[in-house]
Amino acid sequence: MSAIPKPPRWFRAEDLSPRFRLDRATRRVTAPDRGAADPDALSLFASGDIIWERDLQEHLLGQPPEHPLGAMKRLWADGDLVFAQLETVFGPRDGAEMWEPDKRISYLTDPALIPHFVAGGFNLACLASNHTMDHGLEPITFTRERLAEAGIVTSGSGATLAAAREPAWIERKGRKVALLSYATDDANTNAGEFRPGNAFFRRDLVIEDVRRAAATADHVLVSVHKGREFVDFPSPEHQEDCRAIVDAGADVILGHHPHFLQGVEWRRRPDGRQALIAYSLGSLLVDYEPFLSQAELELFRRSQRNNVVFRLLLDAQGVAELALTPVRQTQDWSVRLETDAEAAVTLSQFEWCSHPLNHEEPCRKFWVSGWPYLSIQYPSIWMHLKRRPLYIASALRWWFREETFRLHWGHLFAREAPRAVLLARRAVFGLFRLPFRLAKALFTRGR
Repeated sequence: MSAIPKPPRWFRAEDLSPRFRLDRATRRVTAPDRGAADPDALSLFASGDIIWERDLQEHLLGQPPEHPLGAMKRLWADGDLVFAQLETVFGPRDGAEMWEPDKRISYLTDPALIPHFVAGGFNLACLASNHTMDHGLEPITFTRERLAEAGIVTSGSGATLAAAREPAWIERKGRKVALLSYATDDANTNAGEFRPGNAFFRRDLVIEDVRRAAATADHVLVSVHKGREFVDFPSPEHQEDCRAIVDAGADVILGHHPHFLQGVEWRRRPDGRQALIAYSLGSLLVDYEPFLSQAELELFRRSQRNNVVFRLLLDAQGVAELALTPVRQTQDWSVRLETDAEAAVTLSQFEWCSHPLNHEEPCRKFWVSGWPYLSIQYPSIWMHLKRRPLYIASALRWWFREETFRLHWGHLFAREAPRAVLLARRAVFGLFRLPFRLAKALFTRGR
């Protein structure tokens, strides 16, 4: 077995939780305080974001359908449920109009790649993301119809909010499974009473849907496309939201959007069933926007490796076990299993990020791990300002949000920073602490 890397500086002894135990030999995580899975347990395979754009799209158009995900289909060939997060939808570009003309990046995958996606062996898919509505309702409808013809049920977007909130249903081994899907709450892409778009993530709305689905389903899965990109942890607020959704009746929460693999949390529901929250499954096969900085390119490269395919066993008592298969993207735009040495790094990162999430108090490491997210915002803001100077109002609103302020503050005082740099930052930033707080109060008043 390959050597286990040393933990990062931010990992402390008190982060260890007895509720999370990874057996590195078998690459399995057993649910705490419960026995083995029932013989007729359902197996659920789940993986990270799929974005087939730019160079990846051009390459796949010249490849057979089995090329991108052939190894993955063999991995989950015996799975009862195989879930995909399809961040982009399919549709012809000719005549397609952008839903938001000023949006920096818009995606629409060539319909010729539908056979490549179908060949991956999926039977469940989430169609709620920040890019689902890039070209309006027609591509969403087109995608849902083509995937339905291939036996893949979808949820998360539609012609109205009611349609977007409808679960996808699938039956296996005599048990009914519901999939509810949601994306970040965004006024530009949210569905409404008479408006197409995504089912948006809001705690009360999701809880209402989960309770309704749980009344007739044997298992309720919730897909959530939310979080900060390139960050290793969910925010404490998001963790509390997910816990409340589990308590309402969800068995599994499958998170996406950060593109980095984040940890998982075991949580026992009020009815005694064991549930699992996977805050981010990372990326499965992606290629996206032209990069505005070298830092953004490096973050993208990291998102292509150190990812994991999850295999969960679900029975009458909830989730019994989680098995992990580390995977990464190849240079020829396919996905392969990681070597033992590569997997040792991936599993270590996953373990370090999972332990802090399995405590009673919400994990607060989000505040000291957010610099990658912040670092990609500034080039984007500068690009928007050069195009449209009035964008300064939006930039200031972002800058003086409480979350942005706390992420900057957490980065300045992160324990992993060199001591000399840390002290210098404290001295310099301390001089401006009061003006920053006054400015924040001024610009956020009434928001």
